[in-house]
Amino acid sequence: MKNIFVFFLLICLPLWVVASQKTKLAGNANGGENRSFEKAEEAAFLEYEKEQLPEIARLREKVTLCAGKTIKRKVTKEEKFDVAFVGRRYLRKIEEMSTRRNQVMLKFMEGRKCSKAWLAQLSDVAVSASELRNRRQLKKARKLYKKIPKKYLALGVSKKILRYLYPAKVLTPGDKMADFKACDYNGKLHYLSELRGKTIVLVFSSQGYIPNIEDVIYSKYRDEVEIVAVSQEAFSVWKDKQIGVDSWNNWNGIHNKFNIRKRYGVKSFPAFIIINPSGIIKTICYDANSLEGLLEKYFLMPDID
Repeated sequence: MKNIFVFFLLICLPLWVVASQKTKLAGNANGGENRSFEKAEEAAFLEYEKEQLPEIARLREKVTLCAGKTIKRKVTKEEKFDVAFVGRRYLRKIEEMSTRRNQVMLKFMEGRKCSKAWLAQLSDVAVSASELRNRRQLKKARKLYKKIPKKYLALGVSKKILRYLYPAKVLTPGDKMADFKACDYNGKLHYLSELRGKTIVLVFSSQGYIPNIEDVIYSKYRDEVEIVAVSQEAFSVWKDKQIGVDSWNNWNGIHNKFNIRKRYGVKSFPAFIIINPSGIIKTICYDANSLEGLLEKYFLMPDID
């Protein structure tokens, strides 16, 4: 038995070490090739944009310069504001030319292999075509999405493309509520489904609150109603407001994968969505003065449509 073990150490172990080193070297070589491929593709997209869309390329360079100036420490706040304003103006011009750019880049992407640069371009096209509601370009983008190799599908950019090319259904009265996660001012995570069993009033407001909310709802329905003021603005900005901390649920859902406001079909502010204890959306209201009447309607006649 001892002789067999010695044989293994002298003969088999060195062979195993050599094989492992070869595998490692092959992996490093493949990694180097992948990095070279990604850099080459990124350069190819930039060069093609300069050739086919020189005006957009120049505008992008100007936006980059503006961004560089705004982070310089010696620049005053007034100068930073002016530079940022100019940068946003350039971005608007780029957006105005989005349809032409999408058309050009989609054609270029059809004949190229998938890469991170390729995915970034498809993401830009998906977002732009979705906002412009360009069905033809969305159709072409969906065909390209189906060609993405499995190893790329787990990337965040691929998931973003999927959300814009195949958006979730906009909810309307009669639909089951869409659950989402959000955190409170203390950073504690919550889910909307936690409140199921009570009537929920989702509040969407540009100010983050509704005037006289306690008089309208809590004086009569404190035990039956849960108010959830939803925001998806930057957490630090939202937290500084500290509105209604002691009276109702103030949640920030900025880390959700979908836009909560759009999913619930909110078109303007303020908006109030009433959800019954079973999790079914009853109605959406854009007038704070009529909210009390709607709540009375659903409490006195809960089965009404």
